[in-house]
Amino acid sequence: MIYGMYFCLNIVTDQVYYPSAVLLRAGEIILDETIPNFISKPNLANGPGKLSRYLKINKTDDGLNLIKSSTLYLGQETTPSVFDITTTPRVNIDYATNFKLKPYCFYITNHKAVSKK
Repeated sequence: MIYGMYFCLNIVTDQVYYPSAVLLRAGEIILDETIPNFISKPNLANGPGKLSRYLKINKTDDGLNLIKSSTLYLGQETTPSVFDITTTPRVNIDYATNFKLKPYCFYITNHKAVSKK
């Protein structure tokens, strides 16, 4: 949780009990079939709390298998997209003395859904 208020979408990328995960901090909602004539709106999910609220992430999603789930899953594009990626130090982790300056934050360069750079 962030600030004790919002759930986060943190994806474990390796085996259990091995420290490897990716925190999804933002997303661009490009299609919403529940809204007629939906036009992409980058501010709907431009932060970790907003992304989780939009996707309705909550405590029951903890441990969800994102390969097999029918409610939330990771897909694979048939034609991979190519983006320029920017790396920066993570934000708001001043307590992490040995890691606060490491470039562990990745985002698509100049993407409109990136709220903090």
